[in-house]
This record gives sequence, structure tokens and C-alpha cells, in this order.
Amino acid sequence: MDQTQDRQKWETIKNIKKSYFFAKESRKNFIFYIIGSILICIVGAVVPLFTAQQILNLTTGFWDQLILASLGVFGLEILRNTLNFINGKNESKFYRTTLKNIQINIASEILKTNTSDFNKKSSGYFIERISSDSGKIADIFLSINDCVTNIITNAGILIS
Repeated sequence: MDQTQDRQKWETIKNIKKSYFFAKESRKNFIFYIIGSILICIVGAVVPLFTAQQILNLTTGFWDQLILASLGVFGLEILRNTLNFINGKNESKFYRTTLKNIQINIASEILKTNTSDFNKKSSGYFIERISSDSGKIADIFLSINDCVTNIITNAGILIS
């Protein structure tokens, strides 16, 4: 690994640590999101087993067991959709709270700037910085969530 990649890796870790400061308030939502993602992956690994059981029962003519396996798949799909809904709510709360904290921090830092800096730049510049910079910082957590979910999903696929 060359020095540029090594430096980028450490800068990313440093930026995540700095960004985590803004996310402390909604840490509970992040933890619930991770737990929900793990549960969704577990359910996703079990559903193909029940589906295979359905096919076997259909081809062998065991109608009672086919109905039970179908009810199992139906129940698991309801559980998976419910978990997806709850995960979406947790992700939304986490993102909104983190974004709000970042915007408050950026706005307070802008208020500390000198009047001469305001004269050099237009007010739209500062408003743009508040909205775009805070969104970019908050997006790092969504990227982490996506990566964690993809890793857990792929592990569940390999296991099943």
C-alpha cells in the first residue's frame, strides 16, 4: 500500500470519528438499524428453505405440509417487510438527527466568522455551505449502513 492510500485510509477513519460526534444523540437508532439488518438477513436465509420445502411438498402431493410451509413463508415475508419498515424509520430518524446536529454546528461556526468575510462572499454561499456540507457529512453514515447491510446479506447468502 503506498503512502497516498495509507493517508486516505487514516483520513477516512479520522473523519468517521469526527462525524460520530454529531451522531451520538441518535446512536440508539443506529444500533437498532444494525440489529434489524441482521434479523432481515436471517429471515432472508430461512425463506429459501421454506420455499424449497414448498416445492418438495407440491411435487410429492403432501398438501397439508404444503399449506404449513406456505404459511411459514407468508409469516416470514410479513416479518421481513415489517423489519424493513422499522429499519427505514430508524435510518430516517438517525439521518435527520445527525443532519440537524451538523447544520447547527456549521451555522454556529459561520456566525463566528468576521464581518469582512461576509462582505467578500454572498449570503447564498454560506447558506449553500450549510445545506450541502452537512448533507455530505451525514451521508457517510448512510454509506456505512449500506456497507454493513451488504456484508451481512452476502454472509447470509453464503451460509444458506
